[in-house]
Amino acid sequence: MRLRHLIPIIVLVTVLSHSLIGNVWAQSLIPVVEKAHDLHLKTRSGTLNYSEQMLEGRKLAEELFPILMKRLAARAIDSQLKSRIANPTTDFQKALELRITAGIKSGVFGSDFNAFRTLLSDAMLDKIIGEWVGIPMTPLPLAKMSNAGARVSGSTRTLHISSVTFAREIGGEGAGNGRLDRGEWAALQLTLENGSSLPWFSTSLFLTSGNDRCLWIPRNEFEPGEFLASGSTASVSIWVYLESTCTQEKSISIQATIEDTHRTGQSGVTSTIRLPIEPVLSARIINPTLDTDIPGESRGANVQRITPELVGEISAGVEFNGRAISGVTQALTIPSDQVPLFVGTPVLGADMHMRTSREALPGDDMDIRVKREDDYRRIQYSYGPSRKFLTDAGGEFWIAVDLLTTSAGGGRTSASVSSSPAAPSTPPLSTSKLMEAIRRNIRFESREMTPKSGAIGAVTGHDVFLDEQQLTADLQR
Repeated sequence: MRLRHLIPIIVLVTVLSHSLIGNVWAQSLIPVVEKAHDLHLKTRSGTLNYSEQMLEGRKLAEELFPILMKRLAARAIDSQLKSRIANPTTDFQKALELRITAGIKSGVFGSDFNAFRTLLSDAMLDKIIGEWVGIPMTPLPLAKMSNAGARVSGSTRTLHISSVTFAREIGGEGAGNGRLDRGEWAALQLTLENGSSLPWFSTSLFLTSGNDRCLWIPRNEFEPGEFLASGSTASVSIWVYLESTCTQEKSISIQATIEDTHRTGQSGVTSTIRLPIEPVLSARIINPTLDTDIPGESRGANVQRITPELVGEISAGVEFNGRAISGVTQALTIPSDQVPLFVGTPVLGADMHMRTSREALPGDDMDIRVKREDDYRRIQYSYGPSRKFLTDAGGEFWIAVDLLTTSAGGGRTSASVSSSPAAPSTPPLSTSKLMEAIRRNIRFESREMTPKSGAIGAVTGHDVFLDEQQLTADLQR
């Protein structure tokens, strides 16, 4: 899974207005998806003329814009984006309007519906934010998994669905992991196998969502082939969409009905496909540090800001919530228009050290060398017209932290649980040991926090977290 955070050095107080957000995730996109897909089919069949396309496209855009704009605003805050202009929503609004127009034109009324699928993804929101800040997503490799981990139940002595695999994914953090993630489109390839002794030659496949508020499936009739001999197979590809607001936790089902004029009754042959839902994974940056590494001088983590001729190192650890992690690759990058402040281009790509299954320490740091003062001031002044990185009170230097994670257990959706025989007798637990274990495993996250260096700060949310798994392990020692 892929995650992105933005951390600023020299934190100021201007933030994207929380009042814009409202109840961001309460409004589902599935009704919009259904309407757009229906318009796409009508366009392809020629039953929708140009004037009707323009009218319906405008209605669709008006319905879609406020939903995506709220999600974009929330995404900016979740990414810890504290902008340097009073209200960046104007820039975001223009970029989003252009993408909605293009996505509807090319996807809904064009030949490639994937343009519309991409429009609804968190990846599109991240792209808008990344382009505005000047930090595109780092091209980290994503390992593809061919097996979706789906289970299919039903008779195998007739024409049946024998397997389900992922062909493609369009989404946000989890795109490319071969699993079904919230807010993601997935192209499923269904393999049908004729397990009977007779040929099937007038066959239709119909699919129904087990929860149509969570999982959208096209209402089309699918035809797997004109003639399926005994023992032969055929493939059908379908796109499904799992809504971001879905509260269903572990898995979701698809009901498949196969009908054949000569081989089935009126009710057809049914089977159930059960797709596991990838647990939500969240992460927070811990101990971001700007350190100096100058021979004969030891300022260490007390450095407060980027200054001319500074030579230093930037590093950050990560804590995860949601499930156990076995490996993390970290990439640090800075905005393209801030690169001129430095000698060379600061960048880092390295595997992190797993301290626990939920905490990763830096595997390396990003070296920086700032230019001399006259060049530094000249470049800073050039930011003035956009005011993207400067205010009257100072400025910020942004770093993007991109994380590519591997779940413990080879990417399985459920974390493996190990058990060991209980000891013959267990000594009573002292109050001091219990309190110490709780103190180690409980934490409070504030939306405005200054890390230990005092140089970097960016956290969102007001939450209390208790690591139950680690607490149990500590108490059993």
